[in-house]
Amino acid sequence: MKTFNRKKIINGIEYMYEIAPYYDPKTKKVRQKSTYIGKCIDGKVKRVREKMVKDVFSYGELLPIEKIISHYQIDKFLAKELGKVQAQCVLAMCMGRLLKGLSMCNIQDWYEGTWMYYRQRDLPLSSSSITRLLGKIGDTRLQDKLSGHLIKQLKSKRTILYDITSVSSYSDLIRLLEWGYNRDGLDLPQVNLSLVLDKTEGIPLGYEIYPGSISDVVTLQNTMKKFEVHGIKDFTMVMDRGFFSANNIDLLLENAMDFIMAVPERYQSVEKLISSMVREIERPKYLKKLNDEILFVKQVMIPIGKHKLNGYCYYNPSRAQKEKETFYQRLVRAKDLIEKLNPDKGVREKAFDIMGNLSPYFSITLTKEQVCAQIKEKAVARRLNKKGIFIIACQGDYSWDTCLSAYKEKELIERSFDVLKNDLKLSTPEVSKDSTLKGLMFISMIALIIRMRIMTVLKNADLSKTYSFEKMMLQLEKSKAIVFDNGQVIYSELTKKQKELLVPFDAVPKS
Repeated sequence: MKTFNRKKIINGIEYMYEIAPYYDPKTKKVRQKSTYIGKCIDGKVKRVREKMVKDVFSYGELLPIEKIISHYQIDKFLAKELGKVQAQCVLAMCMGRLLKGLSMCNIQDWYEGTWMYYRQRDLPLSSSSITRLLGKIGDTRLQDKLSGHLIKQLKSKRTILYDITSVSSYSDLIRLLEWGYNRDGLDLPQVNLSLVLDKTEGIPLGYEIYPGSISDVVTLQNTMKKFEVHGIKDFTMVMDRGFFSANNIDLLLENAMDFIMAVPERYQSVEKLISSMVREIERPKYLKKLNDEILFVKQVMIPIGKHKLNGYCYYNPSRAQKEKETFYQRLVRAKDLIEKLNPDKGVREKAFDIMGNLSPYFSITLTKEQVCAQIKEKAVARRLNKKGIFIIACQGDYSWDTCLSAYKEKELIERSFDVLKNDLKLSTPEVSKDSTLKGLMFISMIALIIRMRIMTVLKNADLSKTYSFEKMMLQLEKSKAIVFDNGQVIYSELTKKQKELLVPFDAVPKS
């Protein structure tokens, strides 16, 4: 059977096909196979080559990130300080760290699958190039310039959240590593990292790295000096009770600094104040309400050294009950474990290991047959009387609710440390030089700025309960940029969920 040609009109356009008849033994009928020849143009058949997909790039997850980078002009800052190519390298490293938690040696492989690679294919992202760039950044004080750049954009009175953490390493070559109080409980030398966050924006404004043995008072003093250099004095520092000390209080008051800080019980004057509050605070005249939370609040004066600080004593009945239940559970668990011990030699040491810091609340008696753990009722009563009571000191004109709300926002900085160490893989960095560690810290800090701002925007848009950062990025990375071999680019259609996520960032692409 001979082949022949046939015209087909599709959407008003003529196409020519070759028709090849053949016998189908299954149906015992003659069938036809058609093969495309070309398009009929001006009476002639011209074969039009079909477009072929050349590349598919990850695209959607970059949209909100690039919007934030542009909003804070981080790209312009980096280009000014490092040059355009190295600025793009820094941003590529930041995004690889942010989106995938990648080590620097894997950045190039990831980068080649992203839309950034289509726009800039020749970035030097080999391991050796990245190491040199990190060292270059670490040998400068680029983080100070970044702080100044960010502070200039946030000109109103700021509430500053301040804290310090430890970053440990196995390296023997980093000179900054020293033994000190390790906040992660790791038996490793460390560097100390202090971090300053802007409460309103929810982003880090600056950081500093110190040898692991440097005390907190020194880090606080240096942070205050850095803010003065940038011309910023009108702000409030919110700090955890770990910073409450006579030295730090002296320093803050000498510099006329506004602060809000939780007060620990380790001072005898504070312990007496709390004991007096146990008998007095639960009165109707001190009853308050904050965001559906019932509280009793009384303004107090807190004697510390030569100073008397203004502050507020808070009693939360709901929190007191939870703390009491938790304490009772610990007591019962310890009592059960102790009384299961055999009354042999060394049993007292085993009992004290089980009790830990609960030992003041037990009396241990031994017989030949058993170990008896008696709970001390008066000691327990004294401990439980103070449950739910806490004191916040402040310097400046702050109401009880402003103090409490600002202090609760401190969880932002705790979350930042968690993100930095776990999600951004900075708990035990695999670097071997001081300069490389500092450069890696700079990369991680920009990644942290972007991530924390994304979470703040999601929270303000009432989307944070539905979407975590990871869940948001999983949705957005489904959007692809498809490149054909003729150079045409097609972007996949955004879904309803993707548009919902991009709208708060004003990052929906214009069609």
